[in-house]
Amino acid sequence: MSISLIILPVSWAEEEKHEQEADWKYAKDVNEQDITWVSTLNQTMKWGDRVNIKDWALGNFTVELTDLMKDATNSRIIGTLMTVTGENKRSQVTMGSDESQTVAFEAPLYDDEMKISASIDGERTWSRELFEPNISVQVYLRGKPDINISYSIYNEDPASNTNLNTTDTLESNKFFYIQVSIENKGNATLKDALLDVNLTNFTTQEQTAVQREGVSFKYTGSSVIYDLNDLKVGDKRVLNLSVISPVSPVNKTFIIPMKLTGSDNKNVHYTFRIEKQLIIKPFIDVKKQVALYVNYSGADVLYVNELFRTLLTMKNNGNQDVMINLTDSVPDSFAYQTKENESLNWSVIIPPKSSRTISYSIKPIKYIETVLIPKATAKFELEGKIYSVESNDIEVKIKGSDVSLTKDVKINQQDNGIINATVIVGARNLGDQRVSLKIMDILPDNASLTNGTTSQENIFLEKNELFSYSYEISIPSGEEIILPAAKGYYIDFRTYLEKDNSNKEDIWRKIESNQPVIGPRQPTPAIAPENVDPKQKNISLSNDENITLPALAEKEERKTKLGIIKNFILMFIGSITGKQGIEESQAASLMEIQPVIKRIEETHSSFTWTVGWERQEDVNASSGTWKVSGTPGSKVAVSFTGTGVALLYSAGQDGGTASIEVDGKAYPDIDMYSSIPYSKINMTIASGLENTQHTLSITVSGKKNPAASSSLIVVDAVEVTRS
Repeated sequence: MSISLIILPVSWAEEEKHEQEADWKYAKDVNEQDITWVSTLNQTMKWGDRVNIKDWALGNFTVELTDLMKDATNSRIIGTLMTVTGENKRSQVTMGSDESQTVAFEAPLYDDEMKISASIDGERTWSRELFEPNISVQVYLRGKPDINISYSIYNEDPASNTNLNTTDTLESNKFFYIQVSIENKGNATLKDALLDVNLTNFTTQEQTAVQREGVSFKYTGSSVIYDLNDLKVGDKRVLNLSVISPVSPVNKTFIIPMKLTGSDNKNVHYTFRIEKQLIIKPFIDVKKQVALYVNYSGADVLYVNELFRTLLTMKNNGNQDVMINLTDSVPDSFAYQTKENESLNWSVIIPPKSSRTISYSIKPIKYIETVLIPKATAKFELEGKIYSVESNDIEVKIKGSDVSLTKDVKINQQDNGIINATVIVGARNLGDQRVSLKIMDILPDNASLTNGTTSQENIFLEKNELFSYSYEISIPSGEEIILPAAKGYYIDFRTYLEKDNSNKEDIWRKIESNQPVIGPRQPTPAIAPENVDPKQKNISLSNDENITLPALAEKEERKTKLGIIKNFILMFIGSITGKQGIEESQAASLMEIQPVIKRIEETHSSFTWTVGWERQEDVNASSGTWKVSGTPGSKVAVSFTGTGVALLYSAGQDGGTASIEVDGKAYPDIDMYSSIPYSKINMTIASGLENTQHTLSITVSGKKNPAASSSLIVVDAVEVTRS
């Protein structure tokens, strides 16, 4: 069983780590004439003062002016007593004015390591007047070697004397170079200096001792040992060596430690260490490049509806054949073309030290100002484990034209089997180029144009500019009618210039709108009687659009006409029967009974929701809330008793397509996309049903209009018709 192991990149190399230490166990006595004394302190002190002395090899000390010595007459100060205290070391030094004394600690380890001199300021004498004498104290330490060691990594030989950049990242199984710089900044010679470069995990060539750049070196195990002889004060050495990096299946951190050792003339042994981290990249390398289709040079600007080539270069830096499964993807706003297979998946065997390039074409189909071209992923198996390596991603800018086309319908009136409606066609320039646009629309069968024109030409739109026009139609009611999609054709100036002007029609880009639906029965939206406002004349869809109800004056006029006819019938019957003032029968009163429409909010217990729906508050909702879902398969069922049902929903640029069923029978889908947001849209689903219990089902299909940004479904309420 294979284990999938995906390693994320680690942080790059840390700062160089330096260490230095001194080993005194081999120390020996040394002649004072062979000592180089280095001034460490020159300070005026008073009785009881303390000062701190720090030496990296010897440690920390405290020097205290402990006492002052007077002459036999007790009238003059003639000397001082200094107490020196260090780490497990303590000594006292007595000296007269202008004398120097070497501090004796523990011979031969720390003896002859410090010298102190003191001088008394002026010829002071004791008197009845008190005074505080000043003692000038100088502290000297024995000089020691102090080595500064550093190294840098190069992809090319630094001995070439060209301007090269250092790196902390190396390819697997790659020849690289290390340049080591050494300088003695101390005050004494480092004798018998040896540099040990530990190259564990790296590949070196076994050799006997050789001479390079005046320095002898040899390979011992995984280390290279350089014999630097003596490093005198101020000496500088620069060493160059070549190494092969290890083979790693993932980004991995390696360390190259270096150690420089030697001794001084007292046989104190010194060690100077340095190390820093290096990142070794996977031996499988994947590089992604988006190139101009014609010349393969890299491109960071792409144009809508124009082809560009994506290049995927896989390189095997290892020492064996590797089977690579390569997977790539393109953004949602792109299309791709490949001749090798239908999907962006390839299986490739790459020999060691070889590479393979796969290419395919991509094309932006929609304007988005900045797009991130995603990484490709290469998976391969090594020693029973599955590893994954990603390519780089690429941020590109998109230029060009992109126009969206929408079509909406608004029912103005429904009477005597005829529906009067307004069709609104809108276009928006979503790109960054000025476009020329023409729109062609056609009427559905049995529809008549009553006002306006269906098509428009010579439309010029700037970036983000919106254009819309409308016309009115009349159409018989009865069956559900799907309006044809409006067709648009547009061109931008870049395309106009680059193409053959003799065939301009061939370069117009074609777009289509959505297809709005006019239901078999579009009843005027009504409100349950208890909620009716007697002053209300219309129901707002949004801040911009309204569905108009019959005006109260029109209702009253129709009611008056019905009353005149009714009275005439009653008088006629009375003249025949001889009965005057015949009362209106119950059957006659039924002539004025109108269908009752009751609204059921989405919070009612009649609604049964599956997972995936979210309740949202919105001022445009019927009761202040509605439910939203973009999860394909999410479903809501509504139980109702009546002869018809309509759905109240909201439409917008993120609207998707809802699948509709009544009692298990499929009804036309509802497209909830609209370029302009609408709320409280009343869409009749079914009418003429038996006056029994029914179930309306609404399902998130996951489908959407090409212009929609998402596939959200919004359910606000339902309205049930009861005859």
